[in-house]
Amino acid sequence: MGPACHELARWIGERFAVTAPFYIEHEFIKLSARPRLQVVFERQKDIESFYDPIGNYDAAKQNATAKKFRELLIIHRDDATDLEGLFAIFSAFEPVAREEANSHAAKLAAEIQRQIACADIWTISSTFDCVAVFFKSDEQLHASEGMPIRQRCQDIWMEHLLPHDEFGYFAKRPIEMRFESQERLNRDFEGKLFYYWR
Repeated sequence: MGPACHELARWIGERFAVTAPFYIEHEFIKLSARPRLQVVFERQKDIESFYDPIGNYDAAKQNATAKKFRELLIIHRDDATDLEGLFAIFSAFEPVAREEANSHAAKLAAEIQRQIACADIWTISSTFDCVAVFFKSDEQLHASEGMPIRQRCQDIWMEHLLPHDEFGYFAKRPIEMRFESQERLNRDFEGKLFYYWR
């Protein structure tokens, strides 16, 4: 990040009372033929105030950030081109890192299920930073409540995930593990994992 971006990061932290972003990039997006300012925070909670109540970016914060960046470029005598229509977006690094780490374990779901060695488990499915263990029946699902099998599922999944958690995010907040049944999947989601995760 250049001096204008470093100063912008400090300004964002102070102006919006958030932890300052750790990375800012100015780039030109060919598809939309517009310049973009990508502001990256570490954690998801750091960007929540940059959304409006319905989940879109807060336009006032986007505009203020883009305006301040243009001002800083003038101060730093940075002759960056392509600033017409500049827009700012806000994202977080942690969710991406968590998803990436979990994807490594997800590729081994069949092997993990074999290691768990429970004939009552139908399948294991994962998305983003969440895992669902599906028992074959509702009865088996209810019988697993409070039993060691649930912790065994968590432990074995984490054993495969942690080597890929290079930033230690899962040590601070373990993966969300759900327990479900194939019967419920069939009953409530037409038997489709796609509908379950939607």
